[in-house]
Amino acid sequence: MSASKAGLVFAYNDYTTDGAKKKYFLLGIGGYGYDVGTNNGEYFLSYYENVELAALSGSYDNQNPTGTHYPCINNTRISRPVTVTGKGVSLYASVSETAKEGDNTTKVVTINLGNAVSTDKKSVENPVVTLSFEIGSNANNPDLDNDAQGFLRGLSTIQGGIGAYGMVTKAVGGEKSTENKYEVLYTDALTLHAE
Repeated sequence: MSASKAGLVFAYNDYTTDGAKKKYFLLGIGGYGYDVGTNNGEYFLSYYENVELAALSGSYDNQNPTGTHYPCINNTRISRPVTVTGKGVSLYASVSETAKEGDNTTKVVTINLGNAVSTDKKSVENPVVTLSFEIGSNANNPDLDNDAQGFLRGLSTIQGGIGAYGMVTKAVGGEKSTENKYEVLYTDALTLHAE
């Protein structure tokens, strides 16, 4: 885990009408700076569009697939310990979209990351990271770069499919392997498909 990243794909939708190209958010989580044995992880949030479907299946030897990549949040250290070691970590993530109070055109997207999930499996307990951003024509995200602010204003929803992401960094002088396991614990969406 300390030499790789795993993550959650959400708001996965067609970018072209024929479905050959896709768009989606990617929340990545991994060891901080790939330091083996660290107890603190890091996360990032990106948005991709115009990505060829072929680049999303099987193995891919490039950090970023073809298409347009909008970094929303660059690698950010998780300040509270999440017990990331060379052998692995269990993390839970939740993503929600709610209407912004007093603004019918803006929605607030909130992401929680943590090591524990509620008994009913509907929410992350004691999250170590909570991040929020706005979407819609009046979205206000001053901490993001201009490109990211612009595309978020063009979104009306984060609804869509979900998926999994994994990345392995080759170790100096040897090979690395990783196993990522994903489970959908809860969704209140009307339709859901995993890719």
